[in-house]
Amino acid sequence: MRVTLTPYDLKKIDIGGGMVHGNVKDFQEDTSGRLLLSQYSSELTPEEKEIGSSTPFGTIDLLMKGQKEEFRRHAFVYLQANLPGVSSYDLRILINHPIMLINPGAIFLKEGDASLEMLLLLSGWVERIRICDNIFDTLSPGSLIGEDTLLDKRPSQYTYRASSFVWVLRLPIGFYNEVIRRNGLSDYMRRVADLRNYLNTISLFSEGLSAAVLGRIIDGATERNFQANELINGKDILVINIVRSGLVERTVDGKILDVLKPHDCFGEEGAILKIPSLYRLRALKETSVLQIPGELLEDVPKIRWKILENYQHRTTRIVLGND
Repeated sequence: MRVTLTPYDLKKIDIGGGMVHGNVKDFQEDTSGRLLLSQYSSELTPEEKEIGSSTPFGTIDLLMKGQKEEFRRHAFVYLQANLPGVSSYDLRILINHPIMLINPGAIFLKEGDASLEMLLLLSGWVERIRICDNIFDTLSPGSLIGEDTLLDKRPSQYTYRASSFVWVLRLPIGFYNEVIRRNGLSDYMRRVADLRNYLNTISLFSEGLSAAVLGRIIDGATERNFQANELINGKDILVINIVRSGLVERTVDGKILDVLKPHDCFGEEGAILKIPSLYRLRALKETSVLQIPGELLEDVPKIRWKILENYQHRTTRIVLGND
């Protein structure tokens, strides 16, 4: 039997399951302004987080009045990083738009919904979710939310959920787009948005990098193509390589260690660890990679730690394989 889901501004639902309580999946198509999940004891799954909001005890919904000057100063710096070359006059106009507080656990933009505004994340952390592609990453202050609507004029590809108290600057898409057009940044913003979305799907870059760091990485990244059976060596293994398409075979002493597929990385030894590579790398088919100079990443602790873990895991496999 199909249940009619009447939309409300705020709807609190019991998702405890079983014979007595409700099931969150029954509300997947609910179009209420805010679904508040209740009566659960375990941690919410990514699927549940995509459907409804949660909130800690004592949370207050606050309607903001007045200016938040400290956030506006942050907003000016973040917009400078996101919009290089834009005049201070245009930036000051942008930062004078409304600032909004979002409570922890709240969904403020769902996949498939169209947004009429860009959101600049000023404080706090935001989860970005797309279950169909197994994307579940974290955005940090300085991130822009709503670029897909702005650039491609299509609904949001992700669900955005506050994982802490979050402050955002609300920027009307029409006005923001006019600033981009007037400053000749349309092509630049499209490239940045494409690479940012791509890098956020790579485990090496998916954990809350600041907008400034991610911007430097994107500005320094270049494309490189290899033909089928071409060996990859020399300067090409002195940078981080991310496979965008194709396949790369990695061998040690003539034995195949693994085959790198799209989203996999290589070149960490020469780019970051500054040690000779143990591997022979060969493109199995026509392959395209994104290359990032090591100096852009070596001072980012999260990335260095992941690279070191990956390297130690591979060398352990080599030692065990030789045994």
